[in-house]
Amino acid sequence: MPPLQAWPRAQRPGRSGLRPQPPCPWWPSVWSERVPLKVAGPPGPKGVRCQPPEGPFSILAAPPTKDAKPLVLLRYGPSQ
Repeated sequence: MPPLQAWPRAQRPGRSGLRPQPPCPWWPSVWSERVPLKVAGPPGPKGVRCQPPEGPFSILAAPPTKDAKPLVLLRYGPSQ
């Protein structure tokens, strides 16, 4: 059946796949568009620019992982 027909049928008995966003501080970084960065010249440190679907972009010291919170070096955009 087409998705628009299947969605209401799945919602009635509670079989929808949508879940609330976990309260983890790294969660927005997981679903973001990530671009590797090199900062301050050839031997300089590296970082990751994360642009989530909504909200400000961030510069992280390393890509996010499920085992540790990301180290946010810079957050740019409207305050939350």
